[in-house]
Amino acid sequence: VLTSAGAGAPPTFAAASGESNTPAFLAYANADQSGISGNTYTKITNYGVEVFDTDNKFASGSTFTPGVVGKYFVYGTVYGTGTDGSRNFLAVYVNGSTHYQTSTHLPGASLNFAQQVSAIVDVTSTSDYIELFFNSTGASATAYSSGVQVKFGGFKLIT
Repeated sequence: VLTSAGAGAPPTFAAASGESNTPAFLAYANADQSGISGNTYTKITNYGVEVFDTDNKFASGSTFTPGVVGKYFVYGTVYGTGTDGSRNFLAVYVNGSTHYQTSTHLPGASLNFAQQVSAIVDVTSTSDYIELFFNSTGASATAYSSGVQVKFGGFKLIT
């Protein structure tokens, strides 16, 4: 927070009053996730590397359970395969069933691509959890780990 130091004095920065952007996490895949069935939303589970996890709230290689009510910015990238003429979806799920936010991609002739999604999720219960799901309307797909292109992260917004 930028704070006035009085007339004629340069402003100073001070910590926000008791707020923080935690819990926060970032993870990426260290292995491919193949065999993602066509026309089926499948949870991305191959997040084998945690870059950071401030409060140990990212668990089982796929699930973020903040444990603190509030608004969270979450984001994900999947470098996946597709089928020419199909549509691919990357979706933020809340509590395992809600398509909270979805991005769509039409692969066309380029069958391997990075797709991104982001959302602001309103966590209203300490038991709420957030996950990423991928769906290809074509044949089965793979989420590739090459170049750490499969990522999932998030943090609490100060409101």
